[in-house]
Amino acid sequence: SDCWAVGQSADGGDLIERDTGGGWNIVPSPSNGSGTNLQRVSCAGPDDCWAAGPGGLEHWTGGGWTNVGSSEEALWGVTCLSTSDCWIAGNGGIEHWDGSSWSAATIPGASAGAQLGGVSCVGASDCWAVGNTGSGSTLIMHWNGSQWSSAPTPVTGTGTQLLGSSCVSASACWAVGKTGSGATLIEQWNGSDWSVAASPVIGAGELYDVSCPAAGECWAVGSTTGDQGSVVHTLIERFSGGAWTIVPSLNADTGSSILTGVTCPTSSHCWAVGESGNTTTGSSLIEELGS
Repeated sequence: SDCWAVGQSADGGDLIERDTGGGWNIVPSPSNGSGTNLQRVSCAGPDDCWAAGPGGLEHWTGGGWTNVGSSEEALWGVTCLSTSDCWIAGNGGIEHWDGSSWSAATIPGASAGAQLGGVSCVGASDCWAVGNTGSGSTLIMHWNGSQWSSAPTPVTGTGTQLLGSSCVSASACWAVGKTGSGATLIEQWNGSDWSVAASPVIGAGELYDVSCPAAGECWAVGSTTGDQGSVVHTLIERFSGGAWTIVPSLNADTGSSILTGVTCPTSSHCWAVGESGNTTTGSSLIEELGS
């Protein structure tokens, strides 16, 4: 009964919405009118949330959102384990929040053009950050409690990238994105290595985010042209019973509609957010998912 969604409004400012059990309502943003193009939000508690985007970082302390500086060029992912343990990932780097300040972490082997977006933690000493190297390969980094190190990736190729990640345990993580040929990409961590998982999408597609509320239960969202040629519509996939399957989406047949974020409080209740192409200018899109 307490969820946040972030994005960008039609006037270029930030869009922040909250549902405390009675419906979604707009919450004022300190960047309204200028906009940081917020991409992700994560909360350690009802009075401690962080929202990140290419233009900056915002913090919720219960009474309102405030702008917070960051040394990264652009931020794409954020996750919080507690009020004193959060990570943000962006272009070329990762930063850590210790409860009082943000500090940059050393990322060995990452090039200047590297972009890290999806970051997920099982615990304080077990986190994964995914993205792309900037030179034609997916990028996967692991935090062991003392340092970040790169992990072998099973997919390479120009244009290939990972955009979202979710971990259930030390031996169960998922990462999603797209291949260089424009197909959806799903990778799985089994505790020893990363491997490519089969995606049921027909045609071009892209997965932006994934959420796993339990072992063997995950949801991924994005967009695809499917069998409709150049028409882009929302895409929802579910992992259950050992395989990924496509789940019908409310906006599957609407042009230029995408889902960019998903979170699942339980195995049978998820929220997905994105943009609808129902109008000329587009509008925010929220879908409630359940089994």
